[in-house]
Amino acid sequence: WRVGWRDRLAALAHLKDNWDTYGAAPIKIQTIIFASQVLDGIWHPGLPVPAIIPTSGEAVLMEWCESEVEFSLEVRAPYDASYSFEDKSNNSLEEADFQENIARPAALAKALALPKLAHVAA
Repeated sequence: WRVGWRDRLAALAHLKDNWDTYGAAPIKIQTIIFASQVLDGIWHPGLPVPAIIPTSGEAVLMEWCESEVEFSLEVRAPYDASYSFEDKSNNSLEEADFQENIARPAALAKALALPKLAHVAA
């Protein structure tokens, strides 16, 4: 799991100016490092590898789409990030910014991973 997303994050460090053909600047290495630290901090057994997407705003977007749940983290810079957790089964949406306290995003990641673990144990 960790090898997969680390390779994807490392690839972002090689983006050049205009990587999206619309003038986007490369993502700063400090932002990539913080994204890696966030992923390390929220990791839980059963959590799938996220889609890792560079944004034209020099951010790293990490997304999980599982059944009726969508969870995303956006790291804009070190200590400047946000999360969104949408559960379509009960029409709930939670969004917030965070700096270094990743307790809530980690709890949401664990909630996303638990159904997978229950399925494996069954």
